[in-house]
Amino acid sequence: MSKEEHHHRLDVVLRTIKVSGLKLNRAKCHFRQFELQFCHVISADGVKLDNSKVEAIAKLPSPTNVEQLRQVLGLINYVGKFLAGLSTMLQPLTSLLRKTA
Repeated sequence: MSKEEHHHRLDVVLRTIKVSGLKLNRAKCHFRQFELQFCHVISADGVKLDNSKVEAIAKLPSPTNVEQLRQVLGLINYVGKFLAGLSTMLQPLTSLLRKTA
């Protein structure tokens, strides 16, 4: 994307924000970035998994109760769009959430 195209797109976005009555916190705005880390890594190459999230999941201790299991499953589901067949792999763990388990 050229610098001019970037400025044009940014102008369109900022005008839309202004017309809608929204306000931006300028201290939290970052312009002309090549990559953003916002839950996932967003760059010109597309959306990628944030490796720090994978490391955090890998370092989690094994859950010892239902509440901890729900937390672990929630974190794993966070990266789920990058994992093919996730529901099949997690089925043994999700079955433990049933009251009869």
